[in-house]
Amino acid sequence: MEVLCALGDVERWLLRFDDAVEHYSRARELAPNDYCGNFGLGVAHLRRHELPSAIEYLRRAVVLQPKSGETRLALSSVLVQSGDVTGALTELKAAVANKPDLRQAYALLVRVYRTLGQPTEAVEALNKVKELEQREHDYVHRALILDGLGLSPSPDAN
Repeated sequence: MEVLCALGDVERWLLRFDDAVEHYSRARELAPNDYCGNFGLGVAHLRRHELPSAIEYLRRAVVLQPKSGETRLALSSVLVQSGDVTGALTELKAAVANKPDLRQAYALLVRVYRTLGQPTEAVEALNKVKELEQREHDYVHRALILDGLGLSPSPDAN
């Protein structure tokens, strides 16, 4: 089953979504409640623009790993595309609660808040995006300097 999920991941990264769906589906046949198969199917269906199927499998993946910020981000992206911005807002709030440095979630929050007519919240989310971008930039800059000195950066250093 793990091999099938790994094959699905490779196919998804190669943008061969039909093959990815086949591998993830076979993995789910072996283990219907496995996170990997459900998450992979959700993302593959999203990339094929099959929103109802994407929502179904990503919701299953959220149930299996409710603290996964990335899973909630993927689900919220599908919900926005399907027009359910209120549902997306709920998932995005849970995503950033579980993973506060998930910049992509804040970026999508900007869009959701604007759609919902909440400009103050949109600006706050945008400021958080900028803050996280700066942190990422600073970390990369620091890592390049340390690498040039023959040192390795600590992932915990801020």
